[in-house]
Amino acid sequence: MFLLPLVVVMVTCAPTAGALAASPYPAGAQHPAKVARASEFAHAANVGGTSAPGGTAPARTKSAARKPAKHAPKKPKLPVNAERAQLAFEAMQKTYYIEGSGLYQGEPFSFLWPFSQAFAATVSMANIPSLKSSFGPEIRARLVGLKSYLDLDNSGAPEGTYTSTLAAYDGTVAPPEGPGGAKYYDDNAWIGIELARIYEQNHEAAVLGGAEGIMAFEMAGWDAQPGIACPGGIPFSNSTEDIERNTVTNAPTAELALQLYRLTGNAQYLQFAEMAYEWVRACYLFQARQTAKAAIGYYTSERLGQENPFFVSVYFRNMLYLDSVTHDPPGTKLVQGYVNYAWEHLRLSDDVFVAGSPATAQLLVQAAIVQDYALLSSAPTTYF
Repeated sequence: MFLLPLVVVMVTCAPTAGALAASPYPAGAQHPAKVARASEFAHAANVGGTSAPGGTAPARTKSAARKPAKHAPKKPKLPVNAERAQLAFEAMQKTYYIEGSGLYQGEPFSFLWPFSQAFAATVSMANIPSLKSSFGPEIRARLVGLKSYLDLDNSGAPEGTYTSTLAAYDGTVAPPEGPGGAKYYDDNAWIGIELARIYEQNHEAAVLGGAEGIMAFEMAGWDAQPGIACPGGIPFSNSTEDIERNTVTNAPTAELALQLYRLTGNAQYLQFAEMAYEWVRACYLFQARQTAKAAIGYYTSERLGQENPFFVSVYFRNMLYLDSVTHDPPGTKLVQGYVNYAWEHLRLSDDVFVAGSPATAQLLVQAAIVQDYALLSSAPTTYF
């Protein structure tokens, strides 16, 4: 039971249906991701050279060693990973956040999927011991933004389009601000996991209620039809056309169920977590250590470099958690090597990170890097 979150460790390196859905917004409202020019990279100004993969964080670069304003009070120096987490977070907010709205840029607002990862990045930042006290307003701002995606009944949708009309979060901003649409079970699970983490910080009943509301939506999505391949499991979305079931949806839902069992003592959550976990085992064959061993063998530095950093950050979060329990595999070394490389080769001069070919900046990339640095700066007990 303790290792239940680790079923997600390898198989999340694949895009979700939410990310691939056609945009419902008019073409004129598109906000394409920024392709970086060679002159914008920060590595030319770095001091020292590249760090060895898997090594400790190198000394601060010129970019990292920010000079305080002449008369500003001197701030205590943060550990390198925490400092870089803060720089990356500040760049994420400056580049993608829409001030006063609680939302991030997109079409005109981001899909729930990127928002969920900016949300996760904020929660991870709030778990860094030296930054906890300053992140209360940021958490509240993310909760305000999250409300814009909440749809109580798939309002505006034709009758019969959706298999579930329970309250949950739409894949795009819900009416009246946005078009709403399908609710993606994996995206909602990511949000629920973060709400549970916030509840562990502030113990606000409304936050726990939000996580339990998502869990009700997830549990209602369980597909127990007889005669289907591998009966059980939860599909990608509540669209009647979406019948695909996989680990990317079911493993995070098992994590959320286990979190809620720990927080509430409700045995129904534990039973569902075990059922979802057993479904993943039966249909994907791997358990935590087997999965981790296979993942490390397959996901070389080169392959990780080709993945969307969002999926890599989920992989790392689970590797670090496994490492804290078993000390096998060496999760910290793996993550540190990745972020060291990203800092020196994938960072622009304004601390915005890029990924892919051509090198492109987007909210998902930035949120992933923030999470990686924040996780390295906080206790594994805060990860789930």
